[in-house]
Amino acid sequence: MPSVDGADDDHDMVSDAKYKASTSSTFPQTRVKRIIKEDKDIMNCQNDAVFAVTVATELFLQKFAEMAYNQARKRNAKSIAYGDVASAVQMTERFRFLEDVVPPTVPLRKALKQRETLQKSEEQQHDEEE
Repeated sequence: MPSVDGADDDHDMVSDAKYKASTSSTFPQTRVKRIIKEDKDIMNCQNDAVFAVTVATELFLQKFAEMAYNQARKRNAKSIAYGDVASAVQMTERFRFLEDVVPPTVPLRKALKQRETLQKSEEQQHDEEE
C-alpha cells in the first residue's frame, strides 16, 4: 500500500537506479580496463570486476557532482565552480581523501604569508642541524 508521503515512490526510484546500475554503465568499460591495466601490480582483471569498478566509479562521480552542485546552489549559482568542488571535499567526510588533489582556495596574501612562515621554519631547522 503506497504511503501518503511518497516514501514508496522514493523506494521505487532507488530500486530502478539499482537495477540500472546492475545492468549498464555510461562509462566505457574498455577505457576503465585500460586504466586498470596501467597498474603494474594487476596482472589480469576479469570483465565482471571491470564492470564493478566502472559502476562504482560512476556512482562515486555522480555523488561527488551532486555535492558540488549543492554547494553551487547555496551560492545561488547556475554552474559549479572550483570552490564548490573544494567545499564538497572539505564538508563531506567520504571525500576527504581528495584534500590534497582539490585543496580549498586561499587568497594570495594568505598563501604568501604561509609560504614565508614555512620557509623561516625550514631555515631554523636547517640552522639547528648544523
